Amino acid sequence: MAIQIQTQPPAEPYGIRYLTAVAFPRGHLSYSQIRAYLVCPRKYEHAYIREVSVPLNDKLLLGTVFHVVLEWYFRERISGGLPKQNEAEDFYVASFQRLCQEQPLRWDDPRDQVCKRGHAFVRHFIRDLAPQFNPLMVEKELTAPLEGYPVELRGVIDLVEQDLSITDFKTATARWSRNRAHHSRLQMVIYHFLFEKNFGNANSHQRFCVVYSRKGNTVGSQFLEANVDVEDREHLFRVIEHVAEGVRNERFPRNEGFRCAYCEFHDHCLGPKPFQRRNHEEKAD
Repeated sequence: MAIQIQTQPPAEPYGIRYLTAVAFPRGHLSYSQIRAYLVCPRKYEHAYIREVSVPLNDKLLLGTVFHVVLEWYFRERISGGLPKQNEAEDFYVASFQRLCQEQPLRWDDPRDQVCKRGHAFVRHFIRDLAPQFNPLMVEKELTAPLEGYPVELRGVIDLVEQDLSITDFKTATARWSRNRAHHSRLQMVIYHFLFEKNFGNANSHQRFCVVYSRKGNTVGSQFLEANVDVEDREHLFRVIEHVAEGVRNERFPRNEGFRCAYCEFHDHCLGPKPFQRRNHEEKAD
């Protein structure tokens, strides 16, 4: 796919300000796009330029199903309802089965084990976490123009509460380290920027809620603060400039490292690898 840019060069050096929106395949920028380019420009190319189709791995599937349940639960709360635990669990099972049938999947763990783990996440959320939230908006999609730039910034905020605080939910196999939270901070910077542009000065309280378990036998959770300051905003625009320059110049080098072994685009990038994973996908009867 060709990258289109303006034909008349500006007097000052090129940057994101001189890109056409067509330079970005989706017509906008998002945290997932930015993160993909920062982790590995070649991965960005496969995902957003070439649009290579690959199976969804079971960890991403589980995160997706969990978010579907949270959205349903919080919308019920906003409407004045209060879903019971058995209702949430039934909704989870139905959602898991439906999403398993809607797309190709790659099972790194047995399907039953993945389902059990997600079931445990939902029980833990309803029993131990849900009562402390006061939902105002859920899965709120926001966009904002980047002043002087030809593309919008877009994001979907998991939860905005009555006090305008923002919570983003994550599923994991283990507790997050401070380092991992730090590297995910850019997502909250984007959300804070979008919220402020759409609703005015926002409450500066942002946090991650991480629900974790390796096999579903025991489940833990943690809240990690991710408040934003002026320096974070400046860093965000430097990162956007870097990503835009790379996309404009079609710079998509491979960033080889330990992540390659787990990358969904491995075979398209490095060629087939020795079979290391057992495929536990269950055939439908």
